[in-house]
Amino acid sequence: MAGAAPDVAAPTAKLPGLVATAWLAGKWGREDVKVIDCRAQPNWNGGHIPGSPCMSPEHFRGTVKGIPASLLPVDLLAQHMSLLGIRPRDTVAIVGDDKVQDATLIGLALERLGHRKYAVLQGGFSKWASGKLPLNTVLPPAPANTGYPADPQADRFSVDAAFVLESVRKGGAIILDVRPADYFTGKKSD
Repeated sequence: MAGAAPDVAAPTAKLPGLVATAWLAGKWGREDVKVIDCRAQPNWNGGHIPGSPCMSPEHFRGTVKGIPASLLPVDLLAQHMSLLGIRPRDTVAIVGDDKVQDATLIGLALERLGHRKYAVLQGGFSKWASGKLPLNTVLPPAPANTGYPADPQADRFSVDAAFVLESVRKGGAIILDVRPADYFTGKKSD
């Protein structure tokens, strides 16, 4: 397809980042590689990478200190990883659909935990499926709780409004507003 992003080379993939289906296919099934499928439950039910749980990105955010749609605190994110059977040493591959922001939200959750071994599957599930790679509709067995550690000091990217304001006042800070245009202009609001 013209204009499509090329696959990331399988052996040289740098984590965190995007990885090609060939990279995941080469690592799929290893005990230290976990796959999280963040597509909608009905889509997951219709077929998924064997062993991959369905985890809605909405499970990674909630109302925190009165602010809705916030990334959850470290202790709750660690509990999610524990229940998914993920350990700090595991490599996590995040499989999404055309809404790449869902996959990257889970990446942010991993960043907040200090988990730096993760990647988003380039092209998502549709790329995996089009490559005739393994799929099934089997509910994976519940993994053992791993007791993922909750280290609040691991979060190196979250900042508060005071930090942003001070950075802007000092100069040299760049703020990227990635909301869709209608939200940026105020035409729409949540």
